Parts: sequence; C-alpha cells; structure tokens
Amino acid sequence: MSGLFNSYEEDLNETVRGIREGCAKLQADIDAQSAHDEDPTRIYHPPPATGPLSRAQQLQVVQQSLCHAKDLLTSMMYEMTDVPPSERAAMKEKVEGFRKTCGSLDQEVAQLRQSCTVADRADLLRFGVSAAAGGTGDAFTTEADAETQSYRLLALQTTERLQGGTNTLRKAEVYLGQTNNLGRESLNTLRMQTEQIVHLHETVNDVDAEVSRARVLISQIHRTAVKHKLWLMAIILFLSSFVFLLFYLH
Repeated sequence: MSGLFNSYEEDLNETVRGIREGCAKLQADIDAQSAHDEDPTRIYHPPPATGPLSRAQQLQVVQQSLCHAKDLLTSMMYEMTDVPPSERAAMKEKVEGFRKTCGSLDQEVAQLRQSCTVADRADLLRFGVSAAAGGTGDAFTTEADAETQSYRLLALQTTERLQGGTNTLRKAEVYLGQTNNLGRESLNTLRMQTEQIVHLHETVNDVDAEVSRARVLISQIHRTAVKHKLWLMAIILFLSSFVFLLFYLH
C-alpha cells in the first residue's frame, strides 16, 4: 500500500478525532446552558462573545478542520488510482468509510451551527433581561466578564435598532403598497382616457374623410356648373347671331 496514502489516512484520523472533540465541547456547552435554563441553581459559565473561546471561533476551527478532512479524502482518492488493482479494493473500502464519516460530520456540524446560533441568542437575551432589571441576582451577569458583557449589550442594542429598522421598513412597505395601488388606479384612469382619446381621434379621422369626400363632390359640382354655364353662353351667342342674321337678310 502507498506510503503517502497511509500518511493521508493518519492525518485524516487525527483530523476526524479533533473535529469530534470540538463538536463534543460545543455540544457540552450547549447542554450546560439547557440544564441551567431548566434548573437555574446549576452553574453555567457562558463563553465570551469574541476570541478563541467563543462559540463562533470554535465552530470556525471545526469547519476548517472539516474542510481539511475533505481535502485529505480527495488526496486519498487521487492516490488510490496509482496503486495496483490488488491493493485498490482495500483502499477503496477505506475511502468509502471515510467519505461516510465526513458526510455524517458535515451534517453534525451543520446542526451544531444552528444550535450555537440559538445558544448565543439565548445568552444575549438573558443578559438583556438582567441588564434591564438592574443587573442584580443573575448568575450570568456576575460570571460574564466585563468585555463580554459590553459586546453582548452592544449586540442587544444593535438588535433593537435592527428591529426598529425592520418596523420602519414594514411601514414603508405598507406605504409603498398604498402608493402602488394609487399608481395602478392612476394608470387605469390614464388607460381609459387614452382609449377615449384614440376613439375621438378615429372619429375625427372619419369626419375628416367625409369632409374630404364632400369637398371633392363640391369641386365636381362646381366644374359641372361652370361647364354648363359656358355651354349656355355659347348657345345664347349662337341664337343671338342667328336672329341677327335673319333680321339683316330680310
């Protein structure tokens, strides 16, 4: 079996062990918080909001280790292609086992991420309640260090501001909906007026066409009248000349 494959396997085993220890530590802290919620007499030391001992930092270390484990698994798969077929079956079985392990750890870390978020929020809300009550008679306030308290108080104030901003956005959304409805009604009114204008324009075009046809008929009648007038004048002139000749000859 390849020596490099064995090196990857040992490193992966150590990484998986570290991931499980980190997950177990975070889960134990969350369980301690839950136990304190059920029985306030039980001592619970909340982790700091920042720094290497915070839940977020520990979870980040676990996620980085999980990414490293996946990289090692990929390297093992590449290394498996360079070994003889007689050894490939055993290596493939190990790789499949590590793949399942990484998959289960991935799901566990995802669930743990959600649990850590809920736990941090619970610590934040608990501190906010104790601060609003004057900071007396709460084990969390006395156990948390001053820097952690300041960070959590700042986070609580930020959350309140965000909630206020959310309410403002909701009101703005309502106003926007009303404005949208008003704009839609205005557009409908404009559409109706546009249709009326188009209909009026079509009527004007029809009238203009009728006037044009009437103008053509009047022009034809005028030309016919002028023609008849000329013929009548010619006939009168001819008859006058004929009568004059009759009188002159007799």
